[in-house]
Amino acid sequence: MIELLRSEWLRARSRRIVAVLAIGGACGIVVGVGIGASQSDPPPAAAVRRAQVQYRETLGVCLASSVGEGDLHGLSREEVCRRSVRPGDFLLSDSLTLDRFLGALEGTASLLGIMTAVIGASLVGADWSSGAMGTLLTWESRPGRILAARAAVIATVVIGLAIGLQVLFALAWWLATVVRGTALGGEGWLGEVAETIARVSVMGAVLALITAGLATIARSTAGGMIGLLVAIVLIDWFARGLRPEVAAAGLIQNATVFVSEVPAFIYDNAGKQVAMVTAGGAATTLAIWVGLVLAVGAAVFGRRDVT
Repeated sequence: MIELLRSEWLRARSRRIVAVLAIGGACGIVVGVGIGASQSDPPPAAAVRRAQVQYRETLGVCLASSVGEGDLHGLSREEVCRRSVRPGDFLLSDSLTLDRFLGALEGTASLLGIMTAVIGASLVGADWSSGAMGTLLTWESRPGRILAARAAVIATVVIGLAIGLQVLFALAWWLATVVRGTALGGEGWLGEVAETIARVSVMGAVLALITAGLATIARSTAGGMIGLLVAIVLIDWFARGLRPEVAAAGLIQNATVFVSEVPAFIYDNAGKQVAMVTAGGAATTLAIWVGLVLAVGAAVFGRRDVT
């Protein structure tokens, strides 16, 4: 198994698409943060102090409030207040602040998800398109071992790439706030950023494994991506119009809740709540998606005909 993992690692590392997407993502981060920094001006010290005072007062009111105790959905009052009340909200300018980074990081998670989905589909589909899968099966004849090793390598590559790009994003944003913004909202910033990076990276691995499984079934990179698009359209969009509660099983709905940790409420056409997606439920649903797709992929792969 070690030799198979090493072979899969070398194969993944040699794929040009991985390097191209990594370099493209890094360049996009540098350019994007650079443009944001050029549009930002450091706020006056008096404005920063005023924002800090208003933030502490509003946070104190929120923490002391008992309104909506039944709507916290498993979150503590402190978690709800600290997510809904941010120091940067009281700064009357568009200056870059540390606490605004979390919103930017979650906002770019969809782009990272697309990137990782492409990587997952490509690392499987390319071997079918090139005919290399037949050669691989002459060396390792057990499809289950191949799929397990490939899934492990894909998850490792995607998580490593996601963490690297997000750390670069965080460092670039921090530097931009030092030069052209303010460190307002820096209390506990590293911990929140690390937690968000971890969630986004896991979400990226989930999408990559799903497209890898779909590419195994379809035997092509395009098939993996088309399969993902069909799943999103059918469940997150089409089924939502017919039976809104089905949307609770949708990939996009659960990925969004998993990253943000903010519960999502699903309503029918009459405005009645029919389902709710929590962070814990989203994690379970995404795990089921991965397990089912890889299981079907393994079954199809086991009855292969690569000639």
